[in-house]
This record gives sequence, structure tokens and C-alpha cells, in this order.
Amino acid sequence: MNTLTTELLKQLGLPSAPLVVQSVETTASFFTQWLQADPLRWLDYIRGIDFHKPVWESVLNRDDVLARFVSPGSGVAKPFAYFTVPGESNARLGTNYPSYEFQLWKCLAPIKVLESRASGIKHAKSDPVSRLGGGLQHIIASRDLNKLAAVPRLASKVNTLTNKKYG
Repeated sequence: MNTLTTELLKQLGLPSAPLVVQSVETTASFFTQWLQADPLRWLDYIRGIDFHKPVWESVLNRDDVLARFVSPGSGVAKPFAYFTVPGESNARLGTNYPSYEFQLWKCLAPIKVLESRASGIKHAKSDPVSRLGGGLQHIIASRDLNKLAAVPRLASKVNTLTNKKYG
């Protein structure tokens, strides 16, 4: 086990069980080699990965369709973006937005991704929109976002507190 994996396990409060170590190593490798980013800088986002389940690199194919739940307003500039598969519920993902826009995207070319299951998340005891986790998620390098095309007619905005569409 290398020093980066050891530090990630420590910072994330994870055990050194074989599957957890392998999943953390895969994530660290994807971040350092593919994203060219220090995974320690992105711990708050990496916590959204369930390391007790397998994490792997794969390639999405041309014409694969992805989904995304996007918070209104500006987000933090990152070297990556999270996507999921159509039909996945935001309740099973690591998002925690009081409202969001649902988007569909189509791959225009093959895209290398880090695939994982979302960890459950609750930011505070009073958090009304905590997430259960377990949903399939893809981390895509920001530089590869130009290999995606939005499917605009199917986008809708939803308030997660009322589950009502708007916009």
C-alpha cells in the first residue's frame, strides 16, 4: 500500500480491508494519473464514493446516455463532474441539493470514467434531504465533457423538498 492510499484511508476514516484498499487505490490512481489532480484536495467529493463496494475504471461508448442532477447556481470549479445512469434516483446518489435540474447527456465518443456506488450522506442531524447511497455514479474528467451532448427536451427542474417539477 502506498503513502497516498494510506493517507486517504486515514482521512476518510476507512479500514484497511482488501476491497476498501483496492477501491481507494483505484480512485487515487484515476485522480492522479487521469485527472492529474491530488485526491486529498477533493476529499469532500471523494467521500461520496462507497469504498466498501468495488470501484473501477471503464470506458463509456459512443451513444451511451448519462443522467445528471445539477444544483442551480454556480458550483465549485473541479477537474471532474459526476454523472449517473438514466433511471437512477437522486435519493441514491451523494447529492444534497434543495432543488436541482435533471439533465440527460449522450456520449459523442468513448469516455474514460471512474465508476462507483454512491455512499450514503447526511450533512447534519437536521438535514431534510439526506441521501441513502447505493446509486451508480461515473466521474468524468472535465476535459472530456466536450465529448457529451445535452439532450435538452428531456430536462426538467425539480424541488426535492416537494418533488414538484418547475421551469
